[in-house]
Amino acid sequence: MIIRKCPNCGKALLFRNEPVNASAMVKCPACQQTTPYFSLKQAVQAKPSQAGDNSASEEHTRYVQKESAHAEPKIKVSRSEVHAFLRLVSSPEKTYSLKSGKNVIGRSAPTSNADIQIDTGSRKRMSREHIVIDFDSVDGKPRFRFSLFKGNLNDTFIGTEKVSFGDSMYLNPGDVIRLPDADLRLEVEDTDVTTMDY
Repeated sequence: MIIRKCPNCGKALLFRNEPVNASAMVKCPACQQTTPYFSLKQAVQAKPSQAGDNSASEEHTRYVQKESAHAEPKIKVSRSEVHAFLRLVSSPEKTYSLKSGKNVIGRSAPTSNADIQIDTGSRKRMSREHIVIDFDSVDGKPRFRFSLFKGNLNDTFIGTEKVSFGDSMYLNPGDVIRLPDADLRLEVEDTDVTTMDY
């Protein structure tokens, strides 16, 4: 993986270090500007990160989009018909279905407005509205855009990567969201779903 700041807005971008076609672009979800993949990759190779420098990893965004060098791609975005859900890692029999569109996830409480409310017992480290997963599909393939609901939250991770407020990343089936007091694994009913690279 390569971490590089967006040359337009300074937001950190996290993208795969794999050969792609000459017209590949990286689109920043914060400012919506596109930058040629190879110019970002060459800039990283010309200026390698120093050991111990984690400034670029404080914020991260996974988003690599392949597009034509001559025209904007026409991508059909639609509501997904795939059944997706979050499985509580500590109690695998407990699942929470994701609806198409915006899903707010948080701690169960009388004043919670979360779509999915997780019972954490007496522990209250998870916020009542903690994370957001936007669930839709592109060309029939499901995608899951993850972000924090608000700032000033207890530490939240995707796998081992810490997420900060303002970060936006796409999840793949099997990714584990590590919330305070609960770990959730993203799963889809169709096990043959293609893993999305952004």
